Amino acid sequence: MKKEEQVVIIPTDKAENCLIRNNQNSIIFFTKELLTKSYCSKQLYIPFHLYITTDEDFMSGEWVLFSDVVMIAKSFDDRVVYDGEGNSFMKYDCKKIIATTDPKLRSDSLIEDPARPEDNLLIRKGIPQIPQSLIESYCKNPVDKVMIEYTLPDKIKNALIVGNLSRAQDSDYILKVDSHNEIIISVIEERLYDRDEMWQCVAQSHITRKDMKNPFDELPEWFDKWVKETL
Repeated sequence: MKKEEQVVIIPTDKAENCLIRNNQNSIIFFTKELLTKSYCSKQLYIPFHLYITTDEDFMSGEWVLFSDVVMIAKSFDDRVVYDGEGNSFMKYDCKKIIATTDPKLRSDSLIEDPARPEDNLLIRKGIPQIPQSLIESYCKNPVDKVMIEYTLPDKIKNALIVGNLSRAQDSDYILKVDSHNEIIISVIEERLYDRDEMWQCVAQSHITRKDMKNPFDELPEWFDKWVKETL
């Protein structure tokens, strides 16, 4: 199963394994080197990290994005998300992060609360990485959406096979990653149609119109005019 998800680029203070944008010509490139914020400022560079976000529900201990704020959802209710540092955010404005180039999001860690140690929260797992192929593609042609592959857990697959489950729900699917913990991804490319394909699409859509005795008789003149003026 493939699902369309959002690509977001957020500035970072730690310019390592990140994207760099040159403010003079807006060229974006990728670097693995550690560059200080002062160095980037002097060179007119701005360091970024890429994030893939989804509208799916998130759980406590998972990374979420609110505007340009990357945080851990320590707790939440129906309306508000709390980050455990005294900050709260509207839940409907928060997006779950499912993959990133940011290394700090890619390892398990413990969120400690000295006042309430029983509430210490372990981040469930490091977030998968964005493959190098997408990073390189983004540098050449930035996109805001990609197709991400999801798969079914074995228990769901087995239930479908033996007939204990009639069909899988969207919520049953989990993010698919490869052996390097990288998501399986494909860029959404704009489909280009030639004139004949466009004519067929428009003709097919008009064939069902009840107020036209013969839709195809009326298509060529106005459609040719539209092609000349628009395409």
